[in-house]
Amino acid sequence: MPDGEAREVRGDFFVWGLFGEKTVRLSELCPHGPSRWDTVQTPVDTLIAVLTLGIYVPRHVEVRCAGPEGPGQGGQAQDAHSSAGLVAIHANRAPQDGP
Repeated sequence: MPDGEAREVRGDFFVWGLFGEKTVRLSELCPHGPSRWDTVQTPVDTLIAVLTLGIYVPRHVEVRCAGPEGPGQGGQAQDAHSSAGLVAIHANRAPQDGP
């Protein structure tokens, strides 16, 4: 992936987001590390959740890659890159850096 580009990865969750987990390998998405990442539930994700009565709830991880100088300063991305480049998205919890 070229530097500075954004990438989305989808995670599947169930029962209004109470069950499910998604691990994203940031190092595979961004060779120079991420400059930023965040979890989002898009309007389409919300519509799908409502139409399925909450049985299926998709969520997305948005990752923006850093340039050759490495990850950006501060924020979640620096911590995620320094801990083996893994982010675990858990049901109804904030993203966590992985070992």
